[in-house]
This record gives sequence, structure tokens and C-alpha cells, in this order.
Amino acid sequence: MEIAIDAKRHPDFSREDSLRYFTENFRPFHRYTIYNQSMKNLENITVLIPALNPDHKLVDLVKDLNQLGLDHIVLIDDGSDSSSQAVFDEAVTYRAVVYHHSKNRGKGAALKTGFEVLKQSQAQCFGVVTADADGQHAPKDILKVAKVLAADNTIVLGTRDLFRPEVPLTSKIGNLFSAIYFKLKTGRLLKDTQTGLRGIPEKYFDFALDVEGDRYDYEMRFLEQMNEKNIDYRTVDIETIYEPDRVTHFHALSDSLTIYKTFFKNIASSLLSAVVDITFFMLLTQVGNSIFSATAIARVISGVFNFSLNKIWVFDKKDSHNTRNESLRYLTLFIMQMIFSGVLTDGLSTVLTFQNGLLVSKILTDCFLFITNFIVQRFWIFPSHKTKVRKMKNKHIFATFYSALLIIATVWGLLDTFVIADSVAAVDESLANTSIYTALETADSAATTTDSTAASTAASSLDENIVSSTTDSVLVANSSITNADPIITDYSYQDENIQITIETLRAYDTDIYIADIVVSDVAYLKTALANNTFGRNIKETTSAMAAEHEAILAINGDYYGFRNSGFVIRNGVLYRTTARSGNSDALVVNADGSFDIINESSSNAETLYAEGALQVFSFGPGLIDDGEIIVSNASEVSQSMGSNPRTAIGMIDELHYIFVVSDGRTSQSAGLSLLELATVMQEYGCTVAYNLDGGGSSTMVFMGEVVNNPTDGRSFGERKVSDIIYIGEQL
Repeated sequence: MEIAIDAKRHPDFSREDSLRYFTENFRPFHRYTIYNQSMKNLENITVLIPALNPDHKLVDLVKDLNQLGLDHIVLIDDGSDSSSQAVFDEAVTYRAVVYHHSKNRGKGAALKTGFEVLKQSQAQCFGVVTADADGQHAPKDILKVAKVLAADNTIVLGTRDLFRPEVPLTSKIGNLFSAIYFKLKTGRLLKDTQTGLRGIPEKYFDFALDVEGDRYDYEMRFLEQMNEKNIDYRTVDIETIYEPDRVTHFHALSDSLTIYKTFFKNIASSLLSAVVDITFFMLLTQVGNSIFSATAIARVISGVFNFSLNKIWVFDKKDSHNTRNESLRYLTLFIMQMIFSGVLTDGLSTVLTFQNGLLVSKILTDCFLFITNFIVQRFWIFPSHKTKVRKMKNKHIFATFYSALLIIATVWGLLDTFVIADSVAAVDESLANTSIYTALETADSAATTTDSTAASTAASSLDENIVSSTTDSVLVANSSITNADPIITDYSYQDENIQITIETLRAYDTDIYIADIVVSDVAYLKTALANNTFGRNIKETTSAMAAEHEAILAINGDYYGFRNSGFVIRNGVLYRTTARSGNSDALVVNADGSFDIINESSSNAETLYAEGALQVFSFGPGLIDDGEIIVSNASEVSQSMGSNPRTAIGMIDELHYIFVVSDGRTSQSAGLSLLELATVMQEYGCTVAYNLDGGGSSTMVFMGEVVNNPTDGRSFGERKVSDIIYIGEQL
């Protein structure tokens, strides 16, 4: 009999072989009148088996199906080697019909050939059961699917339990990923998306022929498009068969890329967008933009790029005329996820307190947000036009629920991060690991100043870019003042144990305030916590804390309360032992008055405490070590590159220190980069220097008065912070 084959769908179809096998072996289906309708339907069901280089298992399967009464069997030889022809020839002796592809075209193409042949044949076909040729499907399960198909006239999926012990780990992982992918993309849960045992009624042959894909991707796309057209289906539990010697023609890399094309496109789109983001950030900062503006501009550019790429390429919505609504929805998702990323990372880092916990938190957060981003874009921003209203409503409900969850979590996270105070412990100096402070209070010390080098002398070594203003006084060298009132001017302080001179410099188009400090004992270099309490979001202004502790000179500290990690030792009391992840510098103030810069991830807070560390600050980075600058223009990209208000502390020699604060973000002062800050401190003779919290936090207070001009660039005035570093007589 003559069979017309669509040349466009099957360009490599060997028509001569197919017609010969069809004419010789394929019998018209019988019409039975003595059986009920479902039995009649069962007799008119064909088993369709695509095969590539099959072994004798295929012949055994055909024989077993004959014995079960399923004797209408069509085999599609998908370009097998000549050595396999004997298998097909033997299958023909059991009344199987064989069609040949002249070359391998893929499982999907083989299945379409079968549907095309049956659609155009003169035989009456109620439906098709597709099965694999490698022995994965038991004949009794093929019959089971056929019976459900005959009775219900709907698509039937034979599903296996792919988490049984005998199933290889790679198959378990692959199916788990497939199930998750199918759930994310369609909203339906199907435990076995890889099943090849399927019952398909004749009424869906045209649908099966229109599904895109010619290889293993065909079966997944069949399920996806079945969902888009709201075609119902039934599942039937079948036996899970995995034989050790089974040969598979599934190529893990190429076939997985084909099956999960949309998902992998989304990954590629995200990576390309990240490259765009980083590239523009670096370019903008190099030409002088601030970190904030460079970050904002780069993020907007990468967001527009990502939206366009997803619309045109990932989700194939280039013909959509709903760009305005899509862009507004994308903007909502973009803003919410940007905020939620920081909130979730911060929350996880409080739980994952091990080394590199912050890095792990960031990775977990980004993976979670990537998947949820894909879900929301697939169902809400770029939904399929083919999806019916009922399904769309369900997807809108999901997107609305997810958006509400993001909003609630974001608001809570912002409140927790910036507003809600969380007290952990009140300051108790009796817990200090040294008696140095007690000795200071009880002993009638007559210590003299060990070093009184004037700040004006140090300043004279600055390069020509730094122009010093005149100071109000110069320190008196080798002072012998004892038991007398201190000498105080507008910019200096001197008593028997403390000498301070403050100088205002003009360098790098910025006002810089440098306090040169010499003390007789490191105990005069002290710290204070807001409200005398260690915790999160407990804040006071630098001037308020300075007044409460009768500080002579004070600067803001490292704002420890803004983070959940970073060593905290203050006045000899250990408060926090969790290290920051990565290459994070901390500054240690030792009992002999010396400074050390350490790497937190390779250090231990308990060890530092036991060795007598008086203060440990965790912000950074280190600016100078052993007299050498240890920051550069390159390192500043990840360390607050750009011109900003700055606060830093440095050691010239033991018991000889400087506090440095610069203005910035104003028309009067541009601010300093980290390298510029380090350069200034090196010119002042610092052997060790360390960057503290800057920006709007940067504040210097002398004798109760704020010296600099604190601002965050939007408003002027002191920002409340967690802690201060100060020079004072009283604890």
C-alpha cells in the first residue's frame, strides 16, 4: 500500500524500505464486535519503538508483546549500523513493521516518523504506546499503559520510582533535576519526566508531530507543550528496570543542553549580565565616578541588558507587544531581589558561623534567588501566550505570593539590619584579660611622656600636594608637668600623660584632620560602645559617647554592630569570635602599645584574647604595614574605591599614634581614596595604619566639639554609630 511521507518532516526517510516492510508485515487492524469498547480499542493500539543499534533484547520484547496480544508493533530504525540489521530482520518474523532512517536523526525524529506513518496509513489506529528498545520497559507495563489508554482515551505516562537503590546515582540526580525543572517551568509535579513509556491517543497525533525537537529534548518538550495546551494526562506506576549492561545513547552534555535549553539560556544570560555589570562598574570608577553612582549606573545598564536578552532570546518573546508591562514587572523583581540578596545573605551569615561562612551564605543566596528569578520571569513576566486563562491565574497567584513574601522578608530584613536593636551584653570591664586598666586607676603613676615629636614636624615631610594650615600650638618636648592642670588650646591638649595636636591639611582637594597623639601608657587609648552595650543596631553619635566617657579626643570606630562577623575585643574584653570570610584585615592593639595587622580568616580571636590583645578592630583594609603602603588602585575596586570621607588610625611608634579623618562628598572636599589616605599617613611617618568606617560615619571630636564636617553626601551632621576610639583619663 502507498504511504505518503512528509519530506519536510522526514528528509532522510528511506521510503523504499519503509513501504516494503509496511506492505509485507503490517496488517489492517481487525474490528471486533463481540468485545466491549475498551477491548476493541486495545486491539487497535500500536506499540511504537524507536531503536538505534539494538541488541537481541528488542526481539525478545517483540515476542513477549505478541504473547500478550499486542501484535501491532512498529519499529523505527534510527540509522543503526549494518551489524544491527539482523536484529530488525528477526523482529520482522514476529510481524513487527520496521521503518528505516538512512542516518541517525534522534529519538524525537524517530517517534515523529512513527506518528506520521500511522496517521497516513489505512489501518485504523486508536492510539500509540511508545516504548524503549533497551529493555527498560517490562512487557506487562506496556500492556498496562495500553489498557489505560484504551479505556480513558487520554495521554498516559508510565512513571518509575527513580530513587530505588538499583538506580544509578547519575540517573537519580538527572531525574531530580528534570522534575524540579518541569515543576518550575510548568507548575506541575511529575516524578518521572524521563519516561519513554507513554500512551498517546490518535486525536493527539498532530500535536505530537508539531512538538519541537528531534532528539531527547523532544520528550521533555512534549510534556511542556502538553501543559501549555492544558492537555490532561494520567500516570501509571511501572516497574523500575536498570540493568548494569544497558547501553544508552543519551549524551549527558549535548542532550542535557538541548533538553534544558531555556534554563541554560537563563544561566548564560545571568553570567553575561554579570560581566556587563562588572565591566561598566570598573570603567565608571576609573573615570572618577563614586562607588555609589558607579554601582547604580552599572546595575541599571546590566538590568536593561538582562531584560532585553531574556525577552528576545531566553523566553523567545521578541514578538510580544506587552513590553511596558513586562518591563515594569521586571523592574519590580529587579529591585526586590537586589534588596533581598543583602538581607538573606546577612541572615544566613549569622547562622553559618564557620570559616568562609559569609561566602557560603552568598553562594546559597544567589542560587536560591536565581531559581526564584527564573520562576517569576517564566510565569509572571514572560508567560507563554499558549497558556490558558485558568493556568495563568494560578501562575499569577504564585507570582503574587512570591512578591508578597519578598516584600515582607525585605521589610523585616531592613528593620532588623538598620532599626531593631539587639542587645547581647552590657559592658563589664571586670572581664578584661589584663589588669592594665585597673593599674591605671589605682596606681599613682608618674610616668613621663616617651615620645613628644610634634605633628608639625611630621607634616613637614608631606609632598608638594599637601599644604598644611597653621596650628594653634606646638607640643612642648619632654614636658615635666606633673599634678597640674592640663594645657588646652583650640587644637591641642597636654598633661603629664597625654599630648595631642590637631592639624588641618589641604590635600587631594580635601580637608584632612590629623591628630598627633603621644601617651605615657597604651591604657589611655581606649574604646567605648554605644549605650555601654554590645549588640546589633545599638547606636549613639560619636560626640555623645565621647561626652559620656569624658574623652579628650574621639573618632568613630569600626561600626561592629552593622555586621554579624568580625573579631571584637574592646578594652581587653572579648565580645565576638566570628571571623569575616575572605582576605579580611583586622587591627590588633597590643598591651605594649604596638599595632599589628592580621588576616582574620587565618587567626583566632580566643588566641588573641589569651595573648593579651587590648583592642581588635574589624573593618579595614590595612593601609600601611612595616612602613609600606599595602593598598593600591587595583585593590580598591573591592575595597570602597573612589573619593569618600575617611577615618583611620595609625602608629608612628609605640605609644605614638595619629587619628586621621577627612571630609568628602561636598563641594568643599572631594574625599580620599584608600591609596590617598595611606599616602598621607605614610608621609606622617606611620609604620602601621588601618582604615576604619568612613563615609557618613567619619567624625572627629575634640574637647566636646566636632572638628570635621560629617556628611553622607545627602545630609550633614553626625551619623549614629556602634563605637568610638578615644583618648581619655577615665575608663
